[in-house]
Amino acid sequence: MKIFRSFFKLHQSGILAFVLCSIVFVLIFSLYDLPVGAVLYSAVLSAVICLALFLASFIRYCKRCRMLQKMQQEITVTIQHLPQPQDCKEQADRGSFCRSCSLAQVYQTGVFRAFSAVWTAFMTA
Repeated sequence: MKIFRSFFKLHQSGILAFVLCSIVFVLIFSLYDLPVGAVLYSAVLSAVICLALFLASFIRYCKRCRMLQKMQQEITVTIQHLPQPQDCKEQADRGSFCRSCSLAQVYQTGVFRAFSAVWTAFMTA
């Protein structure tokens, strides 16, 4: 349900635009005393087509979300297996790496989840 809410929020402007356009057509047809049934019929047909496209897009969105969640669980970068620094330069390099990533805890805990790599893979999928 959480995925559907986020997907719906992404597409709510398109849904709102469809509803508002349908209302405008109905109002214009009724003001000119034209048969409103034609507009309602075309609105229903259009809604069915839009629903099919919406569902296909939602299925793709769900697959991408699951892939992202799986990648977030699988991808980690650690420094636990790096050899101990041999001199001050290696120690400084390791420290600057941790600071440049804004993750001082990488050096302390040895675990860093590579969210940027996951996000890049998610966006290019």
